[in-house]
Amino acid sequence: MKRPALGVLLALLLFSCRLHAQATSADSIGSFGRPNGALMRAGPLQYTLSLQKSSGQVVPLGTRDVVVSEVALGGNATWLLAESRRGTVVETSDSVWVAHADLTPLRWTSTMGRAQLGASFTRDSVYGVV
Repeated sequence: MKRPALGVLLALLLFSCRLHAQATSADSIGSFGRPNGALMRAGPLQYTLSLQKSSGQVVPLGTRDVVVSEVALGGNATWLLAESRRGTVVETSDSVWVAHADLTPLRWTSTMGRAQLGASFTRDSVYGVV
């Protein structure tokens, strides 16, 4: 009894692999590859935010500052991406520490007005605090 079931499972597996191989076209997108952190560069960026209405009127929405820097976190080299927004109804700031090599997220903090959030990342879990 067990042999026919195993044979059926094996046939289904081979058939499904064959269907998958036929369904994949030559111009399909390849698998996701990890980003290369070695291509990152430290430095500040500033953006002026505005809204242009259909009437041509431009409404200023504040500024967004982003600073990328190399820092140590737990003795390991990391990138710190810090963003702040000013001139908006509620000023905000976000900081995320990512692994230097592959940009894997390690820690994140955020402040919106008086609210503060934080999270630490591991391979398969996120630990947060409010």
